[in-house]
Amino acid sequence: MPAGFVRAMLSGHSELGLAFGALIYLVCLTGTVAVFVNELQVWEQPNAPVVGRVDGNAIAKAFHNAAEAANGRKLASAYVSLQAQGGQRFVVAARGAGFDESWLADATGTLAAKNEAPWTDFVGDLHMTLLLPSPWGGMAVGIIGVALLSLILSGILAHPRIFRDAFALRWAGSRRLREADLHNRLSVWGLPFHLAVTLTGAFFGLSFLLIMAVATLAYRGDMRRVTQALDGPRIAADDTPAPLPDIAAMVARAIARHSDAYPTYVGIERPGTMGQRVMMELHLSRRLVRGERFYFDGNGNDLAAGGFATGSIGLQAYAAAASLHFGTFGGLPVKLAYGILGLALSTISAGGISIWLIRRRDQGRPLPRLEKAWAAIVWGTPLALAISAIGSRMGLPPAPVFWTAAIGAVLLSLAARDGVAASCWNRRALVLGLTAMAAAECAGFGREAFVGYAACVNLGLIFIALAVAAFLASAAWHRR
Repeated sequence: MPAGFVRAMLSGHSELGLAFGALIYLVCLTGTVAVFVNELQVWEQPNAPVVGRVDGNAIAKAFHNAAEAANGRKLASAYVSLQAQGGQRFVVAARGAGFDESWLADATGTLAAKNEAPWTDFVGDLHMTLLLPSPWGGMAVGIIGVALLSLILSGILAHPRIFRDAFALRWAGSRRLREADLHNRLSVWGLPFHLAVTLTGAFFGLSFLLIMAVATLAYRGDMRRVTQALDGPRIAADDTPAPLPDIAAMVARAIARHSDAYPTYVGIERPGTMGQRVMMELHLSRRLVRGERFYFDGNGNDLAAGGFATGSIGLQAYAAAASLHFGTFGGLPVKLAYGILGLALSTISAGGISIWLIRRRDQGRPLPRLEKAWAAIVWGTPLALAISAIGSRMGLPPAPVFWTAAIGAVLLSLAARDGVAASCWNRRALVLGLTAMAAAECAGFGREAFVGYAACVNLGLIFIALAVAAFLASAAWHRR
């Protein structure tokens, strides 16, 4: 490629990274944590039931129990959710005017405990919306996804030898050389993953804009006509009281069409009325699509299949994109791979600005305050997540605790001698924070913290803390 083109790509790559670097890092890091959302929900409530697959009778019983808990209140919707992997929580929820409750049921459909995982919910919201109101939060994350995709492509074009040097790691060189090699090697090794999650994330984040544009151009602004394929057939509202539909029979009929499937979601709109509609989603084994949908009216009559597994190419691509972005296919091995590759993408996003700061220092134009602040962002963000998790255990809302801890880490780091010292401070604090997360779990739940998924998460926290400590020791050795 012409040298001028390469220089232009490198300049654009640097400027775009500086503009979006912190937000990209936050989205990548929280997305890596959110891959394990099911396991983290169990970790937050290890004393609630964990179930395997349940039958239609248990699902029907769960709906009746939720209706009884509503105590005669008019409900707008009710649903049950059965996680396809990792934790297998049986979630039951009912919502209406002045009523919004969610429970965890056992394998028989009996409501056993309130569904309470505030920290896990906070991490998911932070990743998907940056805690901004809808639809602006999703759109902001979509724009960040487009910026990340542009960085990936411009990074490849700015380094013509990036594939030829895919295994060139010069650890004995200068700090700038080590950082650049790690940045470039991780970018190449995980390129298919980086492209997949970035493309799908940008698509989901900007879907509202895409739907609005299509509705304006083709349907005179009627957005419901654009989303009809995703929403399924509609039923006119009719508030005349009626019994809940025969959910068990619907589940049996849906499973008969896909013998290797099992229900992961069943929702009822306007339950207990003549205008109620049932939407069911089945998990399909050995398929990338997240499942197949079926729709029924209140009398149990089939309305339509959603087409996620057998419909148009567009619908199947949409259903596959969700699984591809969140890593919900392939079980635990895929989740672990997504976790490792997500950490690699977070490292890449953090390393880009670090390289730029080192280059400035080598050129005699250092930015010491920005070096210290960036070290606090890179290591203080996971520290703030750990502190917010501990605060959540104490009954504090996670969001204010997170932002207070994150801003506090930056302000305290400005008092450090330099960026390296600020990095060391925050890494030591992160080791303590991760250890304290596991300790708080054990102190709060005792023996239950050492069983199943809760034990796996606690061991994972300790392992990450040891890895950060080892990295800290290695960095100290390199500075000798």
